[in-house]
Amino acid sequence: MLALVEGLPDDSRTAAAMAGGNQFRGWDLHARILADLVDSVQAVMVAAGNWKKHPPKVKPYPRPASRKKKATTIADIKARFG
Repeated sequence: MLALVEGLPDDSRTAAAMAGGNQFRGWDLHARILADLVDSVQAVMVAAGNWKKHPPKVKPYPRPASRKKKATTIADIKARFG
């Protein structure tokens, strides 16, 4: 059973539950990289811009917030289900 859980894709319901909740569904490696890329492009825009006063304030791309402080590990699952 544990081998099956480890083989699930990053955006599966089980992986989302282990990460902290349903808000993590669809947040696989590609989605996280794209969100980081958007933030990086915005930072370069602010740094390289020719602003007369202050550069515009940009908000980071929204990411799901975790309800837990620590993600569930395989060891936690083994300890819970024996």
